[in-house]
Amino acid sequence: MTASVTANGALRAFDAIAGTAVALYFSIQSLIVSLVGTAAVLLLGGDTAWPLAGYCLTMATVTAAAALARLNRRESQLA
Repeated sequence: MTASVTANGALRAFDAIAGTAVALYFSIQSLIVSLVGTAAVLLLGGDTAWPLAGYCLTMATVTAAAALARLNRRESQLA
């Protein structure tokens, strides 16, 4: 529920095509999740909890790295 509201709020600047922008956002998100999730199940075996654990760890690491990169870029722009 939070992700849906966040995407709508973030993409509201696209007045005339806000619905299309949100649909495109969720299409790309679904594509990434399905590809990475399927790869995790194939590589780590679907009969254990390792695919879920690996997927959660990987996505948390990617999110943290992106947040740090953005903060470093913002800090360098302010200096």
